[in-house]
Amino acid sequence: MPERLYYPFSAIVGQEQMKEALVLNAINLKIGGVLIRGKKGTAKSTASRALRNLLGPVPFCDLPLSATEDMLLGGIDFEEALKTGKKKFCPGLLAKVHRGILYIDEVNLLNDHLVELILDACGSGVNIIEREGISFVHPSRFILIGTMNPEEGEIGPQLLDRFGLSVEIENERDPLKRIIVIKGREEFDSAPREFISRYEESEKKLKEKIVKARKLLGKTFISEANLRLIAEIVNENNCAGHRAEIIIGRAARTIAAFDNRIEAAACDIKKAAEYALPHRIREKNEPQNPDRQSQRNSQEKNDSRADSDKDKTKGGSNQSAGNRNKPDAPQDTQDRIGRNNKTQNMPQPQPEFNFDTGEIFNSKTIKTDKDRIFRKGSGRRSRTKTQQKTGRYVKSVYKNKGNDIAIDATIRAASLFQGPRRKTYPENNLKVIIKSDDIRGKVREKKTGNFILFVVDASGSMGAYKRMVETKGAIMSLLLDAYQKRDKVGMIAFRRDRAECILPPTSSIELAGKLLKELPVGGRTPLAHAIALTYKILKINFNKDKTIQPIVIIVTDGKANVPYSGSEAYQEAAEFAGRLYEEIPVKYVVIDTEPQQIIRLGLAGSLAARLNAEYYRPEELREDKILEITKGALK
Repeated sequence: MPERLYYPFSAIVGQEQMKEALVLNAINLKIGGVLIRGKKGTAKSTASRALRNLLGPVPFCDLPLSATEDMLLGGIDFEEALKTGKKKFCPGLLAKVHRGILYIDEVNLLNDHLVELILDACGSGVNIIEREGISFVHPSRFILIGTMNPEEGEIGPQLLDRFGLSVEIENERDPLKRIIVIKGREEFDSAPREFISRYEESEKKLKEKIVKARKLLGKTFISEANLRLIAEIVNENNCAGHRAEIIIGRAARTIAAFDNRIEAAACDIKKAAEYALPHRIREKNEPQNPDRQSQRNSQEKNDSRADSDKDKTKGGSNQSAGNRNKPDAPQDTQDRIGRNNKTQNMPQPQPEFNFDTGEIFNSKTIKTDKDRIFRKGSGRRSRTKTQQKTGRYVKSVYKNKGNDIAIDATIRAASLFQGPRRKTYPENNLKVIIKSDDIRGKVREKKTGNFILFVVDASGSMGAYKRMVETKGAIMSLLLDAYQKRDKVGMIAFRRDRAECILPPTSSIELAGKLLKELPVGGRTPLAHAIALTYKILKINFNKDKTIQPIVIIVTDGKANVPYSGSEAYQEAAEFAGRLYEEIPVKYVVIDTEPQQIIRLGLAGSLAARLNAEYYRPEELREDKILEITKGALK
C-alpha cells in the first residue's frame, strides 16, 4: 500500500487561529480538543491531518460517520467467542488512538450519543466499558479534532461546551494569498515529496518548539491577579458552569509555555478566552419571567385605552359591545375567526407603506429537539429516526421481525452460546448457529426538513424607526437557511383587524421571498387573531401528516390592540399563546422587534415564555453574533 503524504502544516496559508489552537492541543492534552467551524474549502481537514506530521509516528484515527458504539468503545472478540465460547475484549478506536489524534470530519453529523462518549473519554483520559458481561477500563488520552460546516447543521449546546477550544474560520480575502494557495496546492499535487522537502526546516523548528513547551508546561503558573481576570471575563460573558475558566487557565499556561515563559500574562488569558468562550457564551437578553406579567399588564392596559380613545375621536369603535366573552380554547378559533371578523367594528383604514428588505446574512440554524418518532421525508435540518433503509445505522435493538437485520449485533448475541448449541445440535455443520432470539434489528437515523411557519407582524408599529427593513432582512435570511435545509415554509401576516395566511405550505422559497418583499405595513395589531390562525394551520397540517416537525417563528414586538372577543387585547393573546403550546407543543421561536430604548415593555419576551419558545432579537440571529460579542468583551 503506497505511503500517504500530508500537506505540510507550516505551508498552510493564513488561518493562524486554527493552527494555533491545534498546536495548543498538541502541547497540552488536558485542554480537551478543538472544534473547527467553517465552510467547505477552508483547510479544516488539511490542517488537522498536517498536525500528524509535527507529532511524529503517533496513531491517527479518522472516525467515519457510520461508526457504531462497538467500533468506538470495543466489545466482544467475535472470533474468540465463536471458537471457544469465552468472552474476550476486543479494543475499539478509543484504545487504538491512545497518545494520538482522533479526527472527526463533519462532527455535527455524527450521532450525539457517540460524540458524548468521545468527549467523556477525552475529558477523563480513560475509556470504561460496561456491557454484554464485559467490564474493562483502559487509558485513552488523545487530541480530539472535530470539524464542521455550519451549513450542515449545528451541535447541541450540551456537547459544544465539552470541546475545550473552538475556532471560527473563513476563506482568505486577500487575492495575493489566494494565489499562493492555488500555487501551493498545484505544486503539492504534482510533486508532493519535493514540496514537503521545502518545508522540512520550518516543520523541524515547530516540532522542537512543541517538545520544549511540553517540558516547560509543568512549571507554568498564573498569578492571583490574573486568576481574578479569568473569573471576571467568564462572569462578564455569562458562561454556564466552571468549565470555561478551567479551560482558559490551561490554555493560557500552554500559550506561555509555547512562548518559553513560565508565567501566563494577561495577554495570554485574553487570547485563550478567544478560543474558549465563543461556544460557551450565553445571551443576557433571555425571555423575561412570566411572573412579571402583572407588572406589564397595567402598562399594556394604559396603551390599549390610549389607542381606544384615539380611535373614538375618529369615529371608530374598538370592539362590538355585545361580544365580550373570553374564548374557551384555541379549538374554537377555527369556527369563530370568520364570524368575529364580520361582527366586530374596527377603526377606519389607515395608510399602508412598503419597506425594502434589509441586509441578508448567514442566519443561526434553528433545530427541533430529537424525539423517538419515526419520520419520513428528506432534508438537512433535524435528525430523526427512520424505518427506511436509507438512513445511517446507529445502533441495534432486540427485534424478531423485519428484514433490516443488524448482522454484527446478531452474531455478537449468538456467539456466547455456540459451545452449548453445537452439543445440542451435533448434526448442524454451520459455523454459527443462530436462533430467533439472537436476531437484532437496525436503528437508523437520517436528517429531514421541517415545516417552518412564519407569523409576521405587519401592523403600523413595525414601520417606526424602519424596523420592518431590518425585520424583512432577518426573515429573508431565515428563508435562505430554510432553502439550504430543504424545508417547507408558510407565512401568516397580521395587521388591521385580521390575520391572513398569505402563503400556504410550499417548497418555493422564491415565492415566499417575493410575498415578503411586497408585504405592506399599516394598521393595528391583531395578535390574538394571528395565534388563532396559527393553531388552525398547524392542526390542518398535522391531520395531513402526523410525522411533520413544525417550527413556528413569530416576528413581533408583542403589542396587541385588537381583541379577539374580549376587552384586553394583549391578555387575550397571551392566554391564546399558553393554550396553543399546551395543545400543540411544537418548536416555537419569538423574534422581538421592539426598539432598543431606555423604557421597554418586554411583551414579546413574555409571549415567548408563554409559548416556551426560543427568544431572539433580529441582530442575534446572525451566525457570527456570538463571536462578535466575545471579541467585543475581550477588547
